[in-house]
Order: sequence, then structure tokens, then C-alpha cells
Amino acid sequence: MDQAGLMACLNLGMLDIHSVYGEDAQTLLIVAVNDGAIDAVRFLLNQDVDIQYQDRNGQSALMYAAIAGHHDIVALLLKAGAEINLCNRFGQNALMLASSLGRLQVVQLLLKHCSSQNSSWFYWIFSKVRRWFGQANSLSIHHQDEHGQTAVMLAAKSGHLAVMCLLEEFGARLDENDLYQENLLFIALRSNQQIVVEYLLKRGMPQMPNVDGMTPVMLAVLLDYQDLLWLLLHFSGDVHALDVQGHSALKLAVEKDHFECARMLVHCGADVRSVLGSGSITYRMIHMLLFRCVKDGYWDLCFEHKQHVAPQSPLHLLLELASHLHELDRHFNQQFNQHDFEMTLGQLSDLLQKMQPADYKPIQRHIRMYLLKMGHIDAMRYSVAYEQFLKVLIYPKGRCLDLKLSQFYLFSPKREIIPDDVFRMVALKLPIKSLYNLQIALGVQH
Repeated sequence: MDQAGLMACLNLGMLDIHSVYGEDAQTLLIVAVNDGAIDAVRFLLNQDVDIQYQDRNGQSALMYAAIAGHHDIVALLLKAGAEINLCNRFGQNALMLASSLGRLQVVQLLLKHCSSQNSSWFYWIFSKVRRWFGQANSLSIHHQDEHGQTAVMLAAKSGHLAVMCLLEEFGARLDENDLYQENLLFIALRSNQQIVVEYLLKRGMPQMPNVDGMTPVMLAVLLDYQDLLWLLLHFSGDVHALDVQGHSALKLAVEKDHFECARMLVHCGADVRSVLGSGSITYRMIHMLLFRCVKDGYWDLCFEHKQHVAPQSPLHLLLELASHLHELDRHFNQQFNQHDFEMTLGQLSDLLQKMQPADYKPIQRHIRMYLLKMGHIDAMRYSVAYEQFLKVLIYPKGRCLDLKLSQFYLFSPKREIIPDDVFRMVALKLPIKSLYNLQIALGVQH
């Protein structure tokens, strides 16, 4: 029924203004509020209807006006004495309902109404009397519903940042937790509210775990919210934390096969050793984790899961390379044997010639480390195997020069005179002191 029809029925006395209608047992006042019929609402208020009546869902006329965003009707009901502290069967009042739906004007009206009441001496005495008789003053902006959530939490859950800021201006706290010990960041994260999450992180909100020990990083992984996970990690999210069941964020990502989340966690330093042997794991996931193991030098773990990698694939060749480097490490830690050392270097050189430079990039820092170690052993520095190994690294596939490794070759006592163009390429990358030493070492004028 439209407003004109409702007004006509009321004027003719065809409707009982004190009766309830429908399955939810709503009064005519609630029906008029839902329809946005402000003239009918004004007429009914003049007829002395029960303005505080709550239907079967526990909702009053003011609550329905707040839900619909009829700010003019909200102002009319407040002026007529509507109770702002009434709660529905979920423990939510009009302010909370308006906040959850982003009704900014309604929220502003309700907050100003509360503040104007709180500023009067009459209301101060009235609130003291109510507390004396055990009646809580629910006009507090910190009122919680059955889940322990406040108005600002409900606004964050729905992504209404403007409402959140308005509530904070009127004293709402952003550091409160709900019944599950989840703060505002957790609540916004569950609803994938990226703008709110970013706002809270920039405000310095801590990434605290909930009652189950789950951190925001773990929640983002479980829900596969990749953009939010990146935000959390950017603001120092903990990748090493464990929940009450002993699960890390990376373990959850592996179990759910959330590859991009796992990749971000590994990039930020998550420990891959704890997840490689856990349950079923997809092919692409184990490849990514093994690449990280190679890069971090977890040789034993690489060899243990080598059977999961296709033969002659780039990762398989990389694991073979890691195996030979591991053999070099064993030679360093045991009594030096030049014959075994040169044999291992020869195998490394043959393997590197089969690979593209990009394929062994994850292990390059380990190669440099071993080159430095070998450079301090005179018997190795003058060996043919060492020279050949350096050449393969500096001139991979005969196409380009590895400038980061070139210094090892240029300062090698046993080396061929390199072409002018190669020398210039190296010289441009070397500091002046190294360039001077290079000229002396080469014994040539360029």
C-alpha cells in the first residue's frame, strides 16, 4: 500500500491503529516506516500509538527506519521519544543496524541524539537512577551484540569506512575484541574488506591471534585472499606463527593448495622444511618449495624429495647441481683431495653447459661462496678444472658474460687474454681500485 492509500484508510478509520498485522506481528507504525510514508508516521504518532513496540524479531519502528535509511523518519521518531537503546533478538540496536548497512546520515543523527542527551543534566541524573535500579544504559557506543560485536565492528565487517571514522569521532574504540578474541582487523579480513584492512594496518593495528591461535595471515591464506595477504605481509605479518594445532600459515596454504599464497609466504621467509613431508602435496607446490630449498641451501631436503621431479627438467638439473655443490662442501669439510675435487668440478662444468643461465640463478650465491673458498686454495687456483669451471660460468652458452662471476676469472693466475670488448664490459662494472689491480694482473695495456 502506498502512502496515499494508507493515509486514506487511516482517515476513514478502516484500520485499527493498535492492531498488529502479518507474520511478524507488525503495527501500522512499523508498516508506515517500512514504506517510508512520513505523513502516515506523523499521523500515527499524533494518535498516541506505542512507539516502543517490538515485533516478533524484536525490532522497533526506529530500527526499521534505521535499516531503510529513512533519516527524516528517524529524526521524527527520535523527537517523539523513540528509545534508541532497544535491541532486537540478535542484541543489536538501531545504531548497530544503521552502521552495518552504511546508513551514514542515520548514524550521524543517532550519535548526535545520544551526545545531546548525554550533555544534559537531566539525562545525567536519569542515567544514574537507571543504574541504581540495575538497568544498564545501552546508549553506549560500545554496546555489543550476541557475538560481542560493536557498531564499529559491524561497520568494518560491511566495509563502511566513513561510518567507522564517524563512530570513532564519537568515542568508538578500534582496539576492542569480540567474543572470539578477534579484533577489528580480523573482522574486516573475514569479509574481504581490503580498504578497511589497509586503513587499520596504516593506523598500526596489531596482527593479534584469535582464541584458536589463528593469525590474520593464516586467515588470509585459508580464504585465499591474495591481495589481503600481500598487505598483511607488507605490514610485517608473522609467517612463522603457529595456531593451537601447530599449523603454520605455509602448512595451511599447502594443505589447501593455495599456490600464490604459499609463494608469497615462501618469498617472505616461511620455513619450507616443515611442510615438504606433510600429507598430499601437488606437483607445482612441491616444485616451488624445492626451488626455495635449493636457494636456501637445504641440500638434504632437496635430495630427499628429488623423486617428485621430472627427469631432465630445469628443476631436476638444478637439484643435480645442488648435489655436486653438496659434494664440494663435503670435500671442504674433509681432508682435501685434489683428484676428487677436480672430478666434482668437471661434473659441475658439464652440468652447467646443459643449463640456461636463468636455471641456476637460485643457486648462484652458493656457487660464488664455493668459488671464494677454492680461490684460497693454491692447488685449486692453478688447476685446469677450476679454470674450465670459471669459463663456463663467465661465458654461459657462449652468448653473454656473467659480470658478477667475471672477477674470479680475471684475477685467476692461469687465464687466457680476454678480448677488448669483454674487458670493457667488465671494467665498467668494477670499482677503480679493482680495475687498477685488473690491469696489473693481466699485464696488458687496454
